[in-house]
Amino acid sequence: MPHHILVVDDEPDVESLIAQRFRREIRQGIYMFAFASNGVEALAHVTQTMGTPPVDLVLTDINMPEMDGLTLISELKMLAHPPKTIVVSAYSDISNIRIAMNRGAFDFITKPMNFQDLSITLARALQAVDEENENKARLARSQSQLVQSEKMSALGEMVAGVAHEINNPVNFIYGNLKPARSYVQDLNELIALYQEKYPTPDPEIQDLLEEIDLPFLQEDLNKLFDSLDIGAARIRDLVLSLRNFSRLDEAEKKQVDIHEGI
Repeated sequence: MPHHILVVDDEPDVESLIAQRFRREIRQGIYMFAFASNGVEALAHVTQTMGTPPVDLVLTDINMPEMDGLTLISELKMLAHPPKTIVVSAYSDISNIRIAMNRGAFDFITKPMNFQDLSITLARALQAVDEENENKARLARSQSQLVQSEKMSALGEMVAGVAHEINNPVNFIYGNLKPARSYVQDLNELIALYQEKYPTPDPEIQDLLEEIDLPFLQEDLNKLFDSLDIGAARIRDLVLSLRNFSRLDEAEKKQVDIHEGI
């Protein structure tokens, strides 16, 4: 993307001189020039192009109608992302040049303009713009990485808390499945013994046995416990995976299986 340079000068021939001198850079897409005849036009152009492409550099005269260069510099400094400014003025304006530099101007060029000096000054100013943009981009990346790191840390803490809260009831369920299965087995043996010792039960008991389909109930109850074992084991594995992901309770470095973390 070319550097966007705004030239602010009320002299009518400045635009043609700039276009002629930098025609190669313009054709190659290195520079893109815009022109304004006073500070009011310049400020409007800068504020209207804060998006893409923004003005990188303002090359401004001091003595202009409606809004002079010194006021323009002050107005530009109030923007959220002010462009760099280069003052163009005569030696007789040395006091104004000092004021402009104090207000944040990057450099100054004397009139009549020496285009070789102008080329060098533009190159230096735009290099500084590129460096600042790179620093801003680097800072933005660092901030983004920091935010992401904080998010991951918070996620790790949340996951560890969830894993801990799930682990307790799962252990309760998992720990009681084995004795529950044993108790049911004892009850089945007791029922079998009753059936052996009292093969002809009371009619009311016989009706209930047929209603509940005791053989099916006994068989399906064992399958139910098998399903509970599988479900509890899956939850326990999930809790272990969450702990592997967070690892908040392990400060020392150790070898881990990255696939478990994923």
